[in-house]
Amino acid sequence: MKLLNHIFGKKTPTSLAIAAEIEKARAEHTAAVAERGAALAGLSIMSDAEHIKAEAEYQAQRRAADRAEARVADLEKAHAEALAVEAEAEGQAESERFRQRVEAARHAIEIDGARLLAEYDQHAAALADVLTRLDAINAEVNAIK
Repeated sequence: MKLLNHIFGKKTPTSLAIAAEIEKARAEHTAAVAERGAALAGLSIMSDAEHIKAEAEYQAQRRAADRAEARVADLEKAHAEALAVEAEAEGQAESERFRQRVEAARHAIEIDGARLLAEYDQHAAALADVLTRLDAINAEVNAIK
């Protein structure tokens, strides 16, 4: 869009940056409308030369207001498009984060889970040996009593 290139250059604007430009354009429009009204203030006491000058100022402010209004319309359209692009990008990022979580879970199950089960078997065998020896000691203690 030519307007966005004019305002932001080659970098892609965010929806926040466009919203700020919309507010600036609206302020320019409001100011131009106010100046347009002020240009013809006191019309009843103006000379022909002053009237011509006031009408020229009025037309200049009308054009400025029209440009600002058109800029607001273009920026609002660009803002809606930027919001859609950002929402799509966020959706893709969310999908990528989910894919990474699934991949991490798969890795945990296939690699870490197998390793932990093997360690569990080793520790269970050692614990069983300890319990067997304690049971033997307990049996000996009971036999002595």
